[in-house]
Amino acid sequence: MLETKIWPVEEMVHEDEFTDRVELLRELDQWVKAIGRMGSWSTALMAPRRIGKTVLLDRLVNTVFFKPEYQVAPFYFKMTREKRTLREFLLEYATTFFRQYLAYCEQDAALFRNKPIELKELLTYQTTHKAGIMAQKSIEAFLKRYNRHGDEDALIHWDAFICEPEQLASYTNIRVAVIIDEFQDMKFYIYNMSQELMD
Repeated sequence: MLETKIWPVEEMVHEDEFTDRVELLRELDQWVKAIGRMGSWSTALMAPRRIGKTVLLDRLVNTVFFKPEYQVAPFYFKMTREKRTLREFLLEYATTFFRQYLAYCEQDAALFRNKPIELKELLTYQTTHKAGIMAQKSIEAFLKRYNRHGDEDALIHWDAFICEPEQLASYTNIRVAVIIDEFQDMKFYIYNMSQELMD
C-alpha cells in the first residue's frame, strides 16, 4: 500500500505544471538556508497579479519545511482581504506563527495545516523539542498579555510580538523565515481600533 505524504501547504498547481520557476525556487531555498547563519536580508517578490507568486511561495514552504538541517522554520502567513481590528489580526497571526513553529520543530505537517486549532490548544501539544517547549512558554506569556489588554493596547502588543521569531531563535537556535503572501494588504485591511468603531 502506498503511503501518502502530507504537505504543510496544499499546492494548487501539479508538479508537472510547475515550470520556469526552478531557478527562482532554488534562489529562495538558498535565501532560507542562509537565514540559519543570519546571512539573509529581507526580500520581496513583486510582479503583477496572477503571475504565480503564491504558487511559488507554497512550493518554497513545502520544500524547506522538510529540511530540518537548515534550522529555519518557515512561517507562512497568507493575508486575506477581510477587514479586522489589529487585536483580532494579532491573535490570528500569533496562532499561525506558533502553530507552524511547533509543526516545524516536530516535523508535523498535519499540525502546520491545522488552521482551526486555537492558540491555547497548542499549550497541550506534545513536544519534547527544546524549541517547541520554549515556544509553549512564549504562548503562555502571549495569552496572558493578550487577555489582560484590549484594543487600546493592540499596537504595543503587536510591536512586541513581531520580535518573537528573533527572540525564540536567540534561545533555541531555530531561526524563522517570515513569508507573508499579499503583504501589501496589511495596510488596507487591518485597523488599530475597536470593532465598534469599525462598524
